Amino acid sequence: MFGAGVAPRLAALTTDVGADGGLAALACTNCGSPRVAAYCAACGEKQPSAQDYSLRGMLLDAFHELTSLDGRLVRSVVALVSRPGLLTREWFEGRRGRYVKPFSLFIMLNVAFFVIQPHTGLLSYQYAQYVRNSPARRALAERRLGGANGASAASAASVARFNATLQDQKKTLLAFCIPVMALAMAVLYLGQGRLFAEHLVFAVHTYAFLLLFMGVAIPLLDMAIHAATVAGVGGFVWLSGDQGITVILAAVLGPYVYLSLRRVYGDGRLAAAVRAVIVFFLIGQLINVYHDVLFYTTLYSL
Repeated sequence: MFGAGVAPRLAALTTDVGADGGLAALACTNCGSPRVAAYCAACGEKQPSAQDYSLRGMLLDAFHELTSLDGRLVRSVVALVSRPGLLTREWFEGRRGRYVKPFSLFIMLNVAFFVIQPHTGLLSYQYAQYVRNSPARRALAERRLGGANGASAASAASVARFNATLQDQKKTLLAFCIPVMALAMAVLYLGQGRLFAEHLVFAVHTYAFLLLFMGVAIPLLDMAIHAATVAGVGGFVWLSGDQGITVILAAVLGPYVYLSLRRVYGDGRLAAAVRAVIVFFLIGQLINVYHDVLFYTTLYSL
């Protein structure tokens, strides 16, 4: 049944294949353009060859796709960590094929972070934490969650629903920080003729690094602090709290942003240092805004 359709096609491929391995004499199989060799000059589609219809060819193609993706991902992560700002500069200089696209990289790291996040203690927002020291939030939440049933307080079921919805919301809402940071970068570089897209990609890569650092380095640090405590080595416990995490982020993210600004924007040392402090402060404020926005979006989505 299948052989009757494939055999003529294989015959045509064998007859018309060019010296470069493509269909030199035929139109593009994807868009119909006559400008075609191994790849179409119009749409970039790889033209089929007789090898594509063999089991060996299919397996080789699948292996290439998998290793190509893995290679780009590993290369992108290594560059993101070891050479601040390189991915952004490479993107705007047109050397993109070796790396994962900026938003794709952010999405991958965002998914990975929120798989790990429940085990890190980071961004562990819950209903009780939101209303503990805020009578105004408690009153609003109780009206929203308890009022529907005529109750004066949120029921256990309502609180559980709030917490479950919040877990879903926070996976996507973090992305709202990126355009805000890009706008701030546009203000910092006002009058320099920079494209907004340049600031946007810079913000994407900065947040991608932040997710990677929070998802990997901070949990490892917590493990090291716990091991030191068990071994009787004191003096490090404070690093596991919010204050310690802030100090660690400042010690790592500040220099990272500084080096990124130097590489991407060509800032001098003083200009990069001043802007790095501003960007670090902004990221901290955006996390606070993210925390608050998450509460209200979750509450009003129920």
